[in-house]
Amino acid sequence: MQVLLYNCNEPPNKVNKTLGTAILNIADAKTLEGSISRDTPIIKIKRNTAAYQANYAYIPAFASYYFIEDFGEEQGGIMLIYLRVDVLKTDAAGINNSTGHIIRSSQGSKWTSDPMCIIGDKSTWNHETIGQFAQTGNWYVIVKGGP
Repeated sequence: MQVLLYNCNEPPNKVNKTLGTAILNIADAKTLEGSISRDTPIIKIKRNTAAYQANYAYIPAFASYYFIEDFGEEQGGIMLIYLRVDVLKTDAAGINNSTGHIIRSSQGSKWTSDPMCIIGDKSTWNHETIGQFAQTGNWYVIVKGGP
């Protein structure tokens, strides 16, 4: 199985992470016996010190991106890489195409008696607008659906 290892400096809560060039492209990785999991796989490879520079991985067979949680070693020069799925990057296409209604926010009328500032149901969210909102340092509660 192919595994691509990266050094990703993007925040973990960013959807559209930029990865750049892979540090290492492993063509013959195996999953640890008895630990087959798409969400938290453990990968076995021949020991390669370049892998220790990586903190992120992509497995084309699973079409999933992963955070590298830890490294381990077995006898015979075998290296273990413990992974945890990055659901935001893995499901970026669905997230980028979703919409919703903003129902509560730290923004809104100062004259509203509810301190959580209920926002009218015409306030819509999509991936682009939430990126702009997030930069303001405010919080938002969004429900699925949209116009």
